[in-house]
Amino acid sequence: MNCQAYQIAQICYESHRAYSATINQLLPTWDCTAQWLKDSFMFSVEFVMQKKGAVEPAELHADWLRRMQEAGWKQGDMRAPDRLEHPGLKKHEALLPSEQIKARLLIAIVKVFMPDESAEPKEPVKIEQPKAEPIEQKADDEKPADESPKARRKKNVDRG
Repeated sequence: MNCQAYQIAQICYESHRAYSATINQLLPTWDCTAQWLKDSFMFSVEFVMQKKGAVEPAELHADWLRRMQEAGWKQGDMRAPDRLEHPGLKKHEALLPSEQIKARLLIAIVKVFMPDESAEPKEPVKIEQPKAEPIEQKADDEKPADESPKARRKKNVDRG
């Protein structure tokens, strides 16, 4: 198992879960979700990574749809894993816009986190320290006379 893909899948799932809550679809946390759903996210993340992020939401959905149908799932009104039914088992174009966004979110997240294998190693950024300018010393006759503690307190009170 690709450890990085697993972590990206977990981020995608939790983002999916947070978005789903805004459209009244409540899902368990990653740690409590069914293995088939974790696997589904893993396959989707790996699909996007294999395509180096150059994938459209409809293409990602078609791949997900194919995998689900091969596993015996069919279209249903509600997601019912015990009956292998899922409402999203239809063409991407037939999904509501609120459902279409899920593939777009997954692709965007994978693109952010997937390694850029084509990038050449970069030189470390050099941060130059500002040059210190010499502090100009005042002549002895310009220095303020030492004040007594009482005079300093009075000066601070008058400022405050």
